[in-house]
Amino acid sequence: MDSIVRADIPKDTPFVLDLLSNYVFRFVDFDGSLLLPKKTQTGYHLPGEITLCDNRSIERLVDNIIPMLDLIGDQPKISSPPQPRDIFDGCCADSEHGSNVQAEGYKEIILGNLTRIRNLMKQELIRHNVKNFWVVDSFAIVGDAKLSDHEEVINHLAVISNEDGVHYSLLGYQTLTSEILAAVSDLVAGKIGQAKLRTKEGLLKPLKYFWRGFHSRNGSSSHGYKPTPFGRAVGRGNNKFHPYRRN
Repeated sequence: MDSIVRADIPKDTPFVLDLLSNYVFRFVDFDGSLLLPKKTQTGYHLPGEITLCDNRSIERLVDNIIPMLDLIGDQPKISSPPQPRDIFDGCCADSEHGSNVQAEGYKEIILGNLTRIRNLMKQELIRHNVKNFWVVDSFAIVGDAKLSDHEEVINHLAVISNEDGVHYSLLGYQTLTSEILAAVSDLVAGKIGQAKLRTKEGLLKPLKYFWRGFHSRNGSSSHGYKPTPFGRAVGRGNNKFHPYRRN
């Protein structure tokens, strides 16, 4: 990656990244653990109920890719989130594989989790202060379908899904490519990519804290100590006090 980024690449050359597609889909093991698909001689299998990874797994993934994104620098970065898979059938004919696929509400649950992961991926990149990026829509593979209407998305998926449940028809990939190229164009033009971190209270910009001798975006909230936002005066009246003392 380092040699690629340091090559003579023109400024504003976009990087399109697929970081999650083979990472988020899991199966529930007998002890409740969420495991990645198992590779066998016949392919990858999900021997249990199909689900998606938890939030902490996405947070760890983003932590791991930050050095790579730092190498890319300010170049435009488009991340394609995982597209729907295993919506209509399990990984194979074994009824124990993808045992919940035919359960009521399964499709809607998978689509809802894909939206959750896309939103979390975006928020984590903002929290890490990554610049000039965008995460395309969770259902870009279906193009003009109303993203909030799961029934419409499912109907579109039925048309473009291949028999293996993972890959798509040529039409599906053409649609996804068009959505990615549109996002690249809008990002380079500055129409998107200016998002702020959204919380329950509204929009939040990443903070910088001076914490134990260095600047941090997160600080420390353990044991009742509260880091001081960098650049903000600290004191009660004219009496200064240590920012980490207990209140």
